[in-house]
Amino acid sequence: MAAGLVIILAAVLPATASGSPAGTSKRQQRIDHFRQEVADARAKLDTLNQAADIADEAYLQAQAKLDSTTKRLAAARDAAHRAGAAASRASTDLSARVRAAYEGTGSTLGLLLGATSYGEFSDRLEFMDQVAADDTAAVDAAKVASQRSQWASDELATALKDNTSALADAKQKKADLQNAVAAQENLLGGLQEKLRIALIPPPPPPPPPPVIPTPSPTPSSTTSPPTTDPSPSSAPSPTTDGGGSTPSPDPTTAPPPPPPPPAPAPGAQLALNAAYSVIGVPYVYAGASPETGFDCSGLTMWAWAHAGVSLPHSSAMQYAVLPHVDRSQLEPGDLLFFYSPIHHVAMYVGGGNMIHAPHTGGHVEVIPVYWQYYVGAARPG
Repeated sequence: MAAGLVIILAAVLPATASGSPAGTSKRQQRIDHFRQEVADARAKLDTLNQAADIADEAYLQAQAKLDSTTKRLAAARDAAHRAGAAASRASTDLSARVRAAYEGTGSTLGLLLGATSYGEFSDRLEFMDQVAADDTAAVDAAKVASQRSQWASDELATALKDNTSALADAKQKKADLQNAVAAQENLLGGLQEKLRIALIPPPPPPPPPPVIPTPSPTPSSTTSPPTTDPSPSSAPSPTTDGGGSTPSPDPTTAPPPPPPPPAPAPGAQLALNAAYSVIGVPYVYAGASPETGFDCSGLTMWAWAHAGVSLPHSSAMQYAVLPHVDRSQLEPGDLLFFYSPIHHVAMYVGGGNMIHAPHTGGHVEVIPVYWQYYVGAARPG
């Protein structure tokens, strides 16, 4: 029984010693830990980018609302000024007419006294009463119009103040999310570098030093010179095809994107050509030009402006003002809208692909359509 136990232990212990060392297991755990951290950081970055897109859309809509209120306020103030001036003129005219009537110079009093009969006097008095009533009504109407215009102006001034505050809040939220996205990108970059370093295999352990046995000298032993191979082997030289060396290919940059596919309408082709001309331009919040960069709706607005189509700088507003098309009827140049609420827009280029400005850190590019987030399409022009 004891002999059998010894045999079993002798068989198990060497196998355990020659298995994977504990260090390898810990290294794999560290790699798995970094991979999970990278995945979590990337997921959080995607969430922040989504929130940043929504904040950008809110900022653009707040800016558009402020611009509209500013224009309406200017028109209301102009109307109030004109109505006030009209009321002032009407009051002045009525006062002059009343004064002239009492002074009797070419006045209504002279008109009455010039009557030759009671009937004529009654007719002239009734006529004068009607004229006076009309004058008074005109003055009253002018004053009412002036007051209404002033009230409208006051309400729009309050709305302008509120809209200005809302725009400032949207701008601050957008800036906060931009900073959060940048910080998360830095964090993700650091984690990716840690993972890269962790994936580098450790150097092999150094070989054990050779054990040189010490020979026992014997008087009768003779030393014979070592024999060598008279024809030393040499490493075979690499062969080449046709006797010449095969050059390694030179590194090349990524090929330029293919030209846009033909669009069915000339305007759509102009918009596509414009969009393709700015591939590689970086994403910038509220950007709408190649010099400063583009956000998603800034790109589509700028591209379709080359076809003479004016679009608002907001993906939700673009979807609201354009005629919608069914997904089965999509043509190159159509605009694609994503997420609910809508906060991303791209231009369809055909073949299941789209061109868009994605998010902070990205650039204008052609990629497959986000069908999983697609909510609708619209056709400018």
